[in-house]
Amino acid sequence: MDSITVARNHSPLAEIRCHSNGEVETEFFSTLTPFLTSGLVVEGISQFFSNLLPEGVTEKHLVNSMFGIADGKFSDLKGDQQYDFFKAYGTQLLNNIHVKGCRPSTPPLHDSLTLPAVKQLAQDPSQVRVAGVQQKLCIRDRDGRIWILKHSSKEFVIAEQCGMLLSTAAGIETAGYRVFELKDGHLVFECARFDIDDPRLIVDCCQLLNLPPSLKYLDDSESPENFLNYPSYESLGAELMLYSKDSRALMEEYFRRVVFAYLIGNDDLHLKNLSFYVEEGLISGFTPQYDAVMIDAVNPHGIRSMALDLLDQDSQGHFSSAYESLGYYSRTDFLMLADSLDIDDPERIIDRLIDSISSRPDTLRGYPLFYSYIQSKKRCLLK
Repeated sequence: MDSITVARNHSPLAEIRCHSNGEVETEFFSTLTPFLTSGLVVEGISQFFSNLLPEGVTEKHLVNSMFGIADGKFSDLKGDQQYDFFKAYGTQLLNNIHVKGCRPSTPPLHDSLTLPAVKQLAQDPSQVRVAGVQQKLCIRDRDGRIWILKHSSKEFVIAEQCGMLLSTAAGIETAGYRVFELKDGHLVFECARFDIDDPRLIVDCCQLLNLPPSLKYLDDSESPENFLNYPSYESLGAELMLYSKDSRALMEEYFRRVVFAYLIGNDDLHLKNLSFYVEEGLISGFTPQYDAVMIDAVNPHGIRSMALDLLDQDSQGHFSSAYESLGYYSRTDFLMLADSLDIDDPERIIDRLIDSISSRPDTLRGYPLFYSYIQSKKRCLLK
């Protein structure tokens, strides 16, 4: 039998075991979520840990290079193959949760970096450090701080810079960020790693609800039967209330972040972009916000665009009379969401968000595209 111990701050959380017959199991030593309790043994590698692995092109490249499976995903692998894959790449991950005894290095951020060099490093299998679809690079600055570096087009770099700037202006706790100019003049976006050395357990929503990363949009065709009534922010909020130490405070912040995402045109507020601090299996609060990108401003999908439907009834094709009249979500729809989640004084929350991000033109000085977008979304939520 071979085994991998997964830890947090060097304290063992679970052991993943691969037996001589190829069967794999995960045993938990601590209570991590409402579904994963101390002493529980599950077949295979728990989805809690598969959520730490990369997705998309990087995932397919790594699976193909290791097993020769074209367009293969982690979920396509047999148990012992998943174990070998996790053993090979899980040891390279740099997270709040990590393989015990492993602290992979990070390349330094230096003035000679160019975009081709960043892309080459991000594609290097030995540099895989972060989960997600987008290729990212973990780098270390001169002060020893670790950042996630994202390379994209200039307009998307600015879209994330503006989104994070507005998140801070809105009073939402926001991860540290900055835009860095490479030697060849290309801009890259950097987000501070707040999670690595935090003594608290940090999990994203897929981990909390024991879902694979492929279900981060709660796709109807794949979601487990009866997991949620409908794939919407309404049903998700109702589910999160069940696992919170202070459901009222959690729902107020949840509502604030959903409204904020709509206001800035962030159509990617999926389950892996909602993360929490967890104590004894229950949510104690949200982590700082990250991945707040004004995507819709530079790549418009339509004014209603959100990662999930807002209300349960939307998933069935039944929209509010206000939506039927206007053709987009308005204050009426968000007040319906607030009523379902028992939010106190939702009008105050909406008004404060609108005021904080739309009445300060200096916040988006020099970015007329994003300023105009905010003004248009503000009109959607006016009384």
